[in-house]
Amino acid sequence: MITKRINNLIYKAKCALREFLPESQEELESKNILRKRIASLSPLPNLNDSWTKHRNSLRMDILKSDPRTFLSWPYIQYTMFHQSKLEELDELKKESYWEEWKNHLTENTIGTPRKYPLFTESSGNLIHHAYSLSQIENYSNIDFSKLKTVVEFGGGYGSMARLVYNLGFRGTYIIFDLPEFLALQEYFLGLINIKNIVYTDTLEKLSEALKPTNGSIDLFIATWSLSEAPLALREDIFKNLSSIKHFLISYQDSFEEINNVTYFKKFTQDRKGVKWKSYPITHLLGNNYLLGKL
Repeated sequence: MITKRINNLIYKAKCALREFLPESQEELESKNILRKRIASLSPLPNLNDSWTKHRNSLRMDILKSDPRTFLSWPYIQYTMFHQSKLEELDELKKESYWEEWKNHLTENTIGTPRKYPLFTESSGNLIHHAYSLSQIENYSNIDFSKLKTVVEFGGGYGSMARLVYNLGFRGTYIIFDLPEFLALQEYFLGLINIKNIVYTDTLEKLSEALKPTNGSIDLFIATWSLSEAPLALREDIFKNLSSIKHFLISYQDSFEEINNVTYFKKFTQDRKGVKWKSYPITHLLGNNYLLGKL
């Protein structure tokens, strides 16, 4: 407990120092673009649901706080930055590709991430994303450098996209998300010079982005995102995704009033041409991975 408190104090001091230092020209320009995009969005409806609260919280943080330390914002820490369990790092170290992958897990300074105590070159969140990608790697033996199209439903702040690129992907990466999150993703990924991302927040934009592939997708990623979306949106999304070769989905047993266990059981039954593998995440009780391949 004492060590955790000390680490928290060190991290807070690190963020305070980062905010004290003058911004580079690139940081200043990126911040201004980010805030302009948020300021241009239409006001949100006066609702009390969780997603409206999340969106309002992120808008206020972007407009009032220093984005150079956005990974320290309470909302981001709570919803987007997962402190990986030790079991995940231990399992990754057992993989035959660990020596290659570990070179792609070095964190950058954008957002001021909290470093992982037992692998200080990285962060808990980046390790967690690597652990998720290792599930589909082990199931499908994917070569990320040969994938042409990846669709991620709900992209967090862009960390998963960053890792897929680190692993050699150079195709078209499409993120479907809410506009506030897309703005933050573009800020983060732009500052680390990952440009080939298509940001979509409507079904029409998603369909347009997929036209060059005729709707064919090599990998669909939804880590704790599809399982938090309204059922109607889930249905509409897959009307736009005609052919998916590989699925990487993680989900919680239930979200608000939605029984995700029942939902994803039917989801797999409706797609009989896909070979499915579903299993609980033993170190994250009440959570599951669902993998699929044609």
